[in-house]
Amino acid sequence: MTLSNRPELEFLRRKPWHRTLAVFFDLTALFVAWHGTIALRLLLNPLVSRHLSRENLLHHVPSALTVLLLWSGVALWLRLYSAKPVARLGGHLRRLMNATALLSAVLIAYTFFFREIGAADHSRGFVLLFAPVSFVLLMAANYVVLAASTHIGRRFRFEERVAVAGQGPDAEYLVEQISRYGAPSRVVGCILPNDYQRTAAYQRAPVLGTTATIAEVINTAKLDRIIVANGSLPTDEALDCLRIARRMGLVTGHALAGMMDEDLDNASLRVGNGLAIVELHPQEFSRKQEIVKRGLDMAVSATLLIVLAPLLVMLIVAVRLTSPGPVFYLSDRVGRGGRHFKFYKFRTMFIGADVMRERAGVNETDGHLFKIRNDPRITPVGRLMRRFSLDELPQLINVLMGNMSLVGPRPLPARDLDPDGCSRRFGMWARERSKATPGITCLWQIRGRSDLPFEKMIELDLEYIRNWSLALDLEILLETPLAVLSGKGAY
Repeated sequence: MTLSNRPELEFLRRKPWHRTLAVFFDLTALFVAWHGTIALRLLLNPLVSRHLSRENLLHHVPSALTVLLLWSGVALWLRLYSAKPVARLGGHLRRLMNATALLSAVLIAYTFFFREIGAADHSRGFVLLFAPVSFVLLMAANYVVLAASTHIGRRFRFEERVAVAGQGPDAEYLVEQISRYGAPSRVVGCILPNDYQRTAAYQRAPVLGTTATIAEVINTAKLDRIIVANGSLPTDEALDCLRIARRMGLVTGHALAGMMDEDLDNASLRVGNGLAIVELHPQEFSRKQEIVKRGLDMAVSATLLIVLAPLLVMLIVAVRLTSPGPVFYLSDRVGRGGRHFKFYKFRTMFIGADVMRERAGVNETDGHLFKIRNDPRITPVGRLMRRFSLDELPQLINVLMGNMSLVGPRPLPARDLDPDGCSRRFGMWARERSKATPGITCLWQIRGRSDLPFEKMIELDLEYIRNWSLALDLEILLETPLAVLSGKGAY
């Protein structure tokens, strides 16, 4: 069990943009450290027996790209950019020190390996110099990121949206304390027990719903955290509330260290807002899944965004010049755990298309999809982009942010599912889908797309989730370009 003493930083470190910023600054720091170590070694020539020119030295050191790739593997292995925050800043920096030490060990092993096979005679002295230089620069980069995140959070008033679950004096005290201490937390409302009695005690915090509708409340109120007031909910309702919230990616907690049916190794004690709260953080992928799948997602999506940058610029210009309105279409989609997230794609319809939905025609599919082959709301350029799935390219940003994966069940519009992100009509399918991060492509994208009946899509989603492997992801990724070029089921 750990102690959190910086709630503002803890909140900001969970944000996807903070983690993206941290990755960028860390990679930049390592790149500068590599060049700095080269310069330092040349400066030490008068003090060492072996003098090296810059050209000779470059033949005896691992390349900057090799160092960055090895760091990426180390960071994934140690979960350095995990969504689960380290409770104390010192703990985060200690983990950074461990990552630097492991990177140095891997580099030493790398130099020995290539020396043994006779491929190259790498300098171990470079590695010994690189370790302290990289650690100092990585520390500096992390301080810069933390300072920048704090400034951004205050400048744009990022707030942690908190709901208090419970009714009675304990719940009232929680609302009062959190409201008194303010940023970064703000109580947006209360969640009451199923058999609640409405009182005047919640005038400062609106009633959002009951524990029976907790999943719906999380999506509609866009919550970041739920705190259960001890003794103010029936035990079964309190535990259900915490389980559902954790499944949907929220940080949850019992105020004043109440009962838990979870492993305390996954818990932390947070002191802030005048309260002591035992917290449980959302469950994450296993280490193997995180390293393999997330590493592939980040590497491929970042590479594609760079390579496809000219095409993306052309599409932005085409959308802007051919119809009035924004370039991007943003919609609420259902992600892992049933949680809603903002989904990016190029706008392919005229403005007001959502309002015109009922007048566009009869839905030509069933289940939780709305599709029309000759949809009159689609612009001419939009029809071309849909034909080759070019409108989906901005979802690479969602992949980098962690809302989506390259491969996974397609994220469905929030309005087409139940308010809690699930489905009462197709309960088992919805529960299984909630275990996986949605993807840009999936099995039914390469086996017919929108031409498939909804029941077949359900079958393929379940097949993917229950048989996931890296090989299956690679197969789907390799088949996707062929499916896109064929245009089958694209409308």
